[in-house]
Amino acid sequence: MNSNYKTETNESLIAQVSSKFFPYWPVFLILLTISLAAAYVYLQIVTPVYLSSATILIKDEKKGAEESKMTENFNYFSSKKIVENEIEVIHSRAVLTEVIKKLFLLAPTFEKKKFKYISAYVTSPVTIDVRNILPTKDLEKDNKIPFSYLSKTKQVKILDSTYKLNDWVKTPYGTLKFLENKGQTSIHTDALFFSLIDVNKAVATLSSSISVTPVSKLSTVVRLNIEDEVPQRGNDILNAVANTYYTFSIRDKNEMAENTLHFLQERIEIVERDLDSLERRIQMFKSGQGIVDLSVQGQQYIQNVGSNNQKIADINMQLAVLSQLEKYVVAKDNTTGIIPSSLGVTDPGLTKLLDKLYSAETEYEKLKRLTGENNPILLSMQAQIQQLRPGILENIRNQRRSLQAGKLNINTTNSSYSNVLGAIPQKEKGLLELTRQQGIISSVYTFLLQKREEAGLSFSSNIADNKIIDTAAASISPVKPSKVYIYLVALAIALSLGICVVVGKDQLNGSILYRSEIEKLTAFPIIGEIAFKKSKSSLVILDGQRGLVAEQFRKLRASLSSTSNGKIKKILITSTIAGEGKSFITANLGLALALAGKRVVLLELDLINPSLSDKLLVQEEKGIAAFLLGEINLEDIIRSTEESPNLYIIPAGQLPDNPSELIMNGNIKKALTLLEERFDYIIIDTAPISALSDAYILSPLADTTFFIVRHNHTPKAGFQRFDENNKANELKNLRIIFNGVRHRGFTKSSYGYEFEYLNNSKPRKMKLISQKSTWS
Repeated sequence: MNSNYKTETNESLIAQVSSKFFPYWPVFLILLTISLAAAYVYLQIVTPVYLSSATILIKDEKKGAEESKMTENFNYFSSKKIVENEIEVIHSRAVLTEVIKKLFLLAPTFEKKKFKYISAYVTSPVTIDVRNILPTKDLEKDNKIPFSYLSKTKQVKILDSTYKLNDWVKTPYGTLKFLENKGQTSIHTDALFFSLIDVNKAVATLSSSISVTPVSKLSTVVRLNIEDEVPQRGNDILNAVANTYYTFSIRDKNEMAENTLHFLQERIEIVERDLDSLERRIQMFKSGQGIVDLSVQGQQYIQNVGSNNQKIADINMQLAVLSQLEKYVVAKDNTTGIIPSSLGVTDPGLTKLLDKLYSAETEYEKLKRLTGENNPILLSMQAQIQQLRPGILENIRNQRRSLQAGKLNINTTNSSYSNVLGAIPQKEKGLLELTRQQGIISSVYTFLLQKREEAGLSFSSNIADNKIIDTAAASISPVKPSKVYIYLVALAIALSLGICVVVGKDQLNGSILYRSEIEKLTAFPIIGEIAFKKSKSSLVILDGQRGLVAEQFRKLRASLSSTSNGKIKKILITSTIAGEGKSFITANLGLALALAGKRVVLLELDLINPSLSDKLLVQEEKGIAAFLLGEINLEDIIRSTEESPNLYIIPAGQLPDNPSELIMNGNIKKALTLLEERFDYIIIDTAPISALSDAYILSPLADTTFFIVRHNHTPKAGFQRFDENNKANELKNLRIIFNGVRHRGFTKSSYGYEFEYLNNSKPRKMKLISQKSTWS
C-alpha cells in the first residue's frame, strides 16, 4: 500500500462546534422559545419569597466588650456568653415554641387563587389559636379546611357550624380559639382556608427556616435571616425570636436573683427572731438586777470584743456560704437544682470560677432541653463543667482554711480581754455577756440587710446579656425565584435538549455523515468531495457550465492531474454497496477530463447492475461482455458522444452469468493494453466490493482506485470492515471520494469541508449518440 495518511484539519474547536450545531438553529430556536415561555409561566405561577433580617448583640466572654462599671456594680447576676452556644439557644425548642404560640403559626390561613393557595397572614380577618388537634380524613388529604368570617355577627363559620371569637370551642378538627387579626392590612377577596400543624413539625420547620450566623469571626453580633412568602410574617417571626431570646435571658438572671433573695430572707428572719429574743432577755435582766447601764470598763470590753465578734460573724457567714457552695458542687451530678448564692465570697478567683460554673450549667440546661444527650456541643459543655469543679473545690478548701485560721487568731485576741472582764462586778458581767451577744447578732442582722438591699437593687436593674441592634426588615424585591437564574436555567435546558437532539440524531444514524468520520475510520486520503444536488440529468458538468458540483469535479480533475504527473491513466472506481454514485462519478469525471482536452474512455465493468450506459443514454446489446467472450472486436463496441468528441464509452452489453470468471480470462488485460495506447485516461466502473470481488481482480491492472463513500448512505460498519479487509488484500493506490454531501440542518453548511456559493448557471442535458466511432 502506498503512503497512507490522515488529513489534518485546522478548524478551531469553536468552528467545529459551530459547524456541527449551527445548521440546526431552527431546532434550537423552537426549544429556546418553549423553554423561555415555560420559565415565564413558572415565574407568574410561583409565589415570590422575601428575605427578612435582624441583628442581635451578644456579650461573649471571649470576644465581647466589658460592661460599664456602673452596670457591673448593679448587675451581680450577669454572666459572659459564648456566641456559638447562644446561637443554639436561639434555635432552641423552647424559644421557637414560644414564637409559634405568640404568632399562632400552628393554624396558618390561606386564600385560594386560580391555581394555588397563598398565605392570608395579612388578609385574613381572624387568627386561630390551637389547644389540641383531632386526626380526621380531611386533614389527611390536603390539610386545607375552608372557613368564612361573618363580619356582621363576628363569627367564624366552618361547615354548617358557627363559632364565636375569643372563646375556646370544640370543632371537628380540634379545640380552637378564633381571634381578631390585629395585623390585618388588607381585605381578602377569595375563599379562606386554614391548616392545622403539629407543634413538633412546626418547630422543626421553623428551625430549618431560620439561619443564625455571626456577622464576622471577631464580632459578637449575629444576624438572623428567614425567607418567607409574606414579608410581614418573616419580620414578625424574627422580632418574636429576638424578643423571646431577650426575655429568656432576663428570666435566667431573675431566677438566680430570686434564689439569692430567698436565701437572705430566710437568714434575716432567723437572725431577727434571735435578736428580738436577746433584747427581751437584756430588758428582763436589767429589771431584775436593777442595773441601768454598763460601766466604763464594761463599755470598753464590749467595744473591743464587739469589734472582734463582728469579724468572727463575717467569717462564720463566709464559712456558711462556702459550706453551701461545697455541698452544691460535690452533690450535683449533672442535674439541675437551686443555685446557691455566692454573696459574701470575697476571693475574686473563686468568684470568677463560680460565675463560669453557673454560666456553663445554665447553658447546659438550655441546650439539654433542645438537643439529645449525645449532642457534641452538649458533651463538650459537660466536660467543661467537670473540669471546673475540682478547681472550685480546691479553692473553697483553701478559703475555709484561711478563714478558720483568722477566726482562731481573733478568738485568741478575745481571751486577752478576760482580765478586763475580771475587774467588772458580777451583776454587770451578766449584762455584759448579753450585750455582747446582742452586738454580734445585731451586726449579722445589719450585714444581711445590706446584702438583701444589694441583691434587690441588682434584681430590679437586671439587664439581658444581649441587645437587639436592628429589628427585622424584609427585602424590597423577592430573593426567590431569581428571574435571571430561572431564565438561565431555561436557556441551559433548551441548549442541552438541542444538543441532545443533534447528537442523538447523528449517533443513532448508522451511516457515515461527516468527513471527519471517514478520517477516523481509515488512513486513506480523501481526494475530493461532491455535493448533493437535485437534477434531472446525471451529468452536472458541461462545457461553460458553472456551479458548485461542476467546480468540485473540476477540482477533482485538477487534483488528479497534479498528483499523477502523467503516470495515472487507468482509474478503477468502486464502492462498498450499490447506490453510492460510482457511475455518476465515472460519467462526470470522464466528462471533466474530456472537456480539458483529454481523450477519455469509460469502461462499464459492473456486470451485475450496470447503470453507466443508461446515464449516457447508450443502449447496446453488444458490449464489453461480448468482447471478453471473444464474440466481437473491441473497435466495434466503443461509442463516442456528441457533446465532447474526446469522451467515449464501452457499455456492458448483455450481462453474463459468471462475470468474475469472465474478467479473469485475460481478455480484459488485452483490452486495457489496447485502450491505453489510444486514450489518455481509462475510467473503469466496476461492481461494489460487497457484491463481487471484481474490484480486487481489476485493481492490479489499474494505476489507482477511487473508492466512493456516499453521505448518509454508506454504512459505518461496512466501511470499517472494508478498511480492515483491505489491509490483507489492498486495492491499488486507494483514494476516497466523499459523494452526495448534503446540507446540514436548515442551512447551507455541509457535512464536509466544501463551501456553497451562489451562481445562476444551470446544467444542460448532454446529448449522446449511439453510433460506431472512428477513434483511431
